[in-house]
Amino acid sequence: MNKDIDLPRLKRELRTIKAHLQQFEIWFNADGKLNALEKGRLKELRGQIKSAEARITELEAEGKTGANCDGVSKNPTPTYTGALVTRYKDVTQQNVNRIIELFKTGKGDESAVHWNDVQQGALGNCYFLAGIAAVAKVDPSALKRLIKGPDSNGNYQVTLYTNPKTEKLSPTPRTVTITPEFLVDDKGDPLYAQEGDQELWVMLLEKAYALLRGEKMKGNKIVDSKPEGYGKLDEGWGAEAIEALTGQEARMLWLHDMNDAQLKSAIDWALDEKKPITTGSILGPEPDTKPTAMQEIAQQRYGLVFAHEYTILDFDGTTLTLFNPHNREEEAGDGGGKFTLAFKYYRQFFRTVTAQCPDLPE
Repeated sequence: MNKDIDLPRLKRELRTIKAHLQQFEIWFNADGKLNALEKGRLKELRGQIKSAEARITELEAEGKTGANCDGVSKNPTPTYTGALVTRYKDVTQQNVNRIIELFKTGKGDESAVHWNDVQQGALGNCYFLAGIAAVAKVDPSALKRLIKGPDSNGNYQVTLYTNPKTEKLSPTPRTVTITPEFLVDDKGDPLYAQEGDQELWVMLLEKAYALLRGEKMKGNKIVDSKPEGYGKLDEGWGAEAIEALTGQEARMLWLHDMNDAQLKSAIDWALDEKKPITTGSILGPEPDTKPTAMQEIAQQRYGLVFAHEYTILDFDGTTLTLFNPHNREEEAGDGGGKFTLAFKYYRQFFRTVTAQCPDLPE
């Protein structure tokens, strides 16, 4: 067990997992019953929570409070890799029971690759789906170039950029072969990323990233690779997704380190320069505590999800237009899909902003 464990971050990760458990329970029980996959996922999350709580108690008893990780970090990554690691199974077990095109122009789309094709499924990978929507908003052709196929076997070649574990190397493009097979629920609908306007591209990107995420690199040589599985996609940061999709550096800023003018300037710059930009919401209540007044307003009045990544689509200096990758606009009040939020509330309800560019103004 890592003796230098970051206890404050472990507690935040625990809160995030509890929020995901709550959200999954809502999704999975929507049809009034649970299938085997759903039961297994909920049991797994509850087990992670139990193990993490036990580890926190142990560390607190040892007096290991860890460092305060609320400061600025260019691209932070979770340090805890013990009880919170998700186990997963092979992802190529079932076919989606419908014909789906690779790219397709749907209702209201300006192009076949559109941010409104993104819809998060039963995974805690909002950071990646929000990143896909952000790139689709500013440069749809960049995402199209990542996917080639189908080949003679009906498979696709997907190129994403890994993030080597050294500052001396730039993100390296890697191409993997992806079969158009995905886990589905008992209704035949995709369990994870959804099919947009009956198209595959978002689902293929998500599946490719499941193969590539978590690999340890030494130069351009893979020295430790995990088997295929969606479980490794849970939890992440917007910068990681933008870099994986574009091969360009992304930077995360903390809102509490900027005044209003600096924050507005950073958002305006990214949008004007057509850089993908995402933003992360505040954390939820501490375990076994009541939400603050601000947290209640964020959740009940605006339908915001805690510890969740959103895409910034537009900003007029007063109001932001945001996109929630859950993308369930038909469910009134759930904060899904495209919505607007006054800047003064944005400052209260969000804590990070991330964009592709090494020189994002502060």
